[in-house]
Amino acid sequence: MNRVTAVVLAVAMFAAGALVGGLISVESEPAGKQVPGRSDASTTTVPGAPTARALGSSVDLAVAASRTGGPLADDEVATLLRDALGHTTNWRKRSLALGRLTEALDADGVRKALAQIDNLPGTQDKQSLYGAVFFKWASLEPQAAMAAAEALQNPALRRDAMNSTISGWAEVDASAAAQWIAGQPAGAAQNQAWQALIASLAQTDPRRAAEMLQGLPVRMEGLTTWSIFGGWARIDPEAAAAGARGLKSSSARKAALQMIASTMADTDPAAAVAWAQGLESSEGRDNAVSAVLQRWAQSEPAASARFAGDLTGQVREQSLSNIISTWANQDADAALAWAEQLPDGKERSNAIRSMAYNISNQDPQRGFALAEAMPDGDERKNTMRSIASNWARSDAEGALAWAKEQSESATLEVIYEAVVGNLGRENPTEAVALAQTLPAGASRDKALANLAGQWASNDPATSAAWAKTLTGTAAAAVQPRVASQWAGKDAPAAAIWLRTLPAGGARDQAVQSFANQIARNEPETATAWAASIADEKLRASTLENTARRWVKQDRPAASAWLASSGLPPETQERLLR
Repeated sequence: MNRVTAVVLAVAMFAAGALVGGLISVESEPAGKQVPGRSDASTTTVPGAPTARALGSSVDLAVAASRTGGPLADDEVATLLRDALGHTTNWRKRSLALGRLTEALDADGVRKALAQIDNLPGTQDKQSLYGAVFFKWASLEPQAAMAAAEALQNPALRRDAMNSTISGWAEVDASAAAQWIAGQPAGAAQNQAWQALIASLAQTDPRRAAEMLQGLPVRMEGLTTWSIFGGWARIDPEAAAAGARGLKSSSARKAALQMIASTMADTDPAAAVAWAQGLESSEGRDNAVSAVLQRWAQSEPAASARFAGDLTGQVREQSLSNIISTWANQDADAALAWAEQLPDGKERSNAIRSMAYNISNQDPQRGFALAEAMPDGDERKNTMRSIASNWARSDAEGALAWAKEQSESATLEVIYEAVVGNLGRENPTEAVALAQTLPAGASRDKALANLAGQWASNDPATSAAWAKTLTGTAAAAVQPRVASQWAGKDAPAAAIWLRTLPAGGARDQAVQSFANQIARNEPETATAWAASIADEKLRASTLENTARRWVKQDRPAASAWLASSGLPPETQERLLR
């Protein structure tokens, strides 16, 4: 594929937000090759094009694309546009078609193409076509192309057309393009123009692109590092490293060096690791080493893991976790076998956690089983909760069915919480109905309580009406959550609801939650509510909390109340200290 087509691809991807860095190189599609599962049927008709001809007809296309003896006719331009629009699902084929289009156009053809593109409906097709055509126009008549791009009314199309014009301008006169950008008002549009210029220039002259970057504000380094150093490292890694060290921003400098190391790993991972280890700590050495090892793991995970095993400290821990994550996507059984031979401790736990996360994407039951095997603690619980949450979003029924067969309470708890909570965000009443079909017990009660808190934060009155219908342990779990949430939004309304609850343990706990919630702003009212709790121990502990806040806010009034509160003298003395 020639230079024009390669740059057109880069411009088209840049306009679509898909360019991820490095020097773009795409080979031509072999004749007759069809990508399985993909269709190249056209979904857009270019107005004015002959409709009787087959899309991208080899005869029409060959004639249009090979014309060099004068201006293209309107129907020839239309044929080239149809060819470019025909590949709606295959980026490579579309880029090749865009390349054919731009190679055939002269200044007159550009204007004909734009006139036909203007008549297309929607925006998506226009973006890629505008990108290619404005790029070509800028290589012929940059000032005219920029004036036309600036005149576009659609903001997204105008932005992409201007950036494509900058890229095409850079092909013929990067200095003039830079001068034009420097004269624009500072802001997002100017930043994007600099990005477009540097990305285009970096493909042919990364050293000059890096030098140009050094003359720009520091903020631009973070926006353009990706477009320079990946491709440069493939050509001359040492020169790329020298350019990276010239960056003013420490974070951009580290990112560039890490990118260089990762790029080197594509051809010689062992040498890339050695190079990364030679960096200074201030240059992000550990991150660069870890990035190389993760890249190496894509082709040789076992070798990468063996190398990481000889490291020490945080870089070893970070690298092993990344390698296991990458390895699990390729061969979960081999990765797990390697992780399980690690000695017990944080390193083994981290490796199994990474395995659990990755395996759960394809096999949540197995991922959950791995998480259950982790040592007890917050890390185990958080891993299980994360897997459960993802599982609930993708297959709530499957997650519930599996959970009902388990006996481990922690497993039941996180699955129920995830499934009910996920549904509750969209439809609380359906979530309630689902939760009430779960086996009775602490796990179901906790799921109901979490649902109640979530529901009450959006619709406290409705959630409170439901909570009032509950009895037993479910009421004791749910009513305090509703009381606390409602008190934070509308304490008087919550108080009215509390007075309707029947006496008992659930009411006492709801009153405690309500009193503790309002104690910061209304300690006297909170203390009065606390005094209404029937359970002696719960009443005493709640009174201590509310009275302590009251003392801080109004000591004389609180002292007077304490004297007649009936609290033990030692408690009164402690509160007044």
